[in-house]
Amino acid sequence: MALDRNERVEAFLDQVCSQVKAKEMHGEIRLEIGGHLEEAIAARRGEGVSEEEAVRLAIESMGDPKRIGKHLHSVHKPKTEWSVLLLTALLVGIGIVTMLGIQLSAVDQRISGMAFAVRKAMFSVIGFGLLLLLYFADYRKLKGWIRPLYGAASVLLLLPQAWLWGPTVVNGSKAWISLGPFTLHAPTLALYLFAAAIAGRVSLEERKPRRSLREQAFFFAKDFIVYYAIPGILYLSCGSATTFAVHFICVTVLLLVGKRWKRAAAYGALVVAIPAIAAFGMPSLFALSGKLALYYDRLRTYFGYYSDPKLADFYSNRSLDAISSAGWWGQGFGTTLKNIPYTYSENVLTYFIYSLGWAAGIAFAAILLLYGARIFGMARQTADPFASSLVIGLFSVIAGKFALSLLMTFELLPPHSSAPPFIAYGGLNQVLELAAVGLMLSVYRRKDMVPRDAASGRAK
Repeated sequence: MALDRNERVEAFLDQVCSQVKAKEMHGEIRLEIGGHLEEAIAARRGEGVSEEEAVRLAIESMGDPKRIGKHLHSVHKPKTEWSVLLLTALLVGIGIVTMLGIQLSAVDQRISGMAFAVRKAMFSVIGFGLLLLLYFADYRKLKGWIRPLYGAASVLLLLPQAWLWGPTVVNGSKAWISLGPFTLHAPTLALYLFAAAIAGRVSLEERKPRRSLREQAFFFAKDFIVYYAIPGILYLSCGSATTFAVHFICVTVLLLVGKRWKRAAAYGALVVAIPAIAAFGMPSLFALSGKLALYYDRLRTYFGYYSDPKLADFYSNRSLDAISSAGWWGQGFGTTLKNIPYTYSENVLTYFIYSLGWAAGIAFAAILLLYGARIFGMARQTADPFASSLVIGLFSVIAGKFALSLLMTFELLPPHSSAPPFIAYGGLNQVLELAAVGLMLSVYRRKDMVPRDAASGRAK
């Protein structure tokens, strides 16, 4: 009768699983329901019922297998985090409207003829198309690409200097690669590749006890080199100190969320101390790079090391003066904001508040807080450590850009080239930001479709 029982139980489990489209969950479903059936059969047998009758009664007690399967399908079917998608669209829409206002204001003669709103809308369509493709992609395939992603990011940062036709210079930066009519900002793309690679490494590495102080020092140095030193040198070789700052924020958040607080604190202290000592103790090192020399001058001016009022005025953002004069309802849509350059990129938040007012700025801040809360909620709802780390890593890049831009807007940081995501003008940035959201939504889509044993797996 054991064979007959197994056949009947297997037939019941087949009917249940036939209703669940997430085939990867079939093994876990069969194990769980099969376990319940075995317990029920054993209980019936303990009452003196025959084995055949015990199997029949146990199966009947479970109910209709198709009904059970349909319920399990509703649990394990793909999910969409509509609030994140709608908030993303809202932020992009705010950006398009802001670009239209800047275009109408003709703040800068260099941009008065540029169709900012149309171009931003065009890149937004491309970005949302990529978002859709990545939404349906399986993020788990990235687990096998951690090292290639890291290597690709490193090579990408070397290409501007080793490019066959030499580096393409845009606004004084040599971090660009020319591909026919298109230009690619290598550090921007490398930033997301590093984020995905390091997120995977942090989440999948095994926590082995270190037996000696020497071994602890070795792994500490190794991780510091992989997480910070190599990317930092490569970013600075391209003159992209701001991008490295975002990278620093991303990796530090990953370590903190991964409960590696001591390492995060130690690495952070090293990353801050080394350039600080170089900047204020060995300024000749910064003279090796024109871009780094510019950052050096800005830092020293910001911290009051220069007494020349003309130089200090040149580096002054004057953002707070514009924001203070905005009032609750702003100076009007399409108004002109003088004396502040790059209102379409790094200073777009200043223009947004100046033209639409403090009320609009407060509403925008509330949207950002809600957006961050929803995305971190996505990360917490998945049982897969790699998925959670990937969401946090990608969003930390976006949040890091926003943080640096906000701090500069309110003159808590010296002027730099960090433009806020979604609302600033920028073709590649816009596309990559939306692609990152698509990958995060892909994680949420599969959060109930990944078996527990697969989700908790660690790299060896």
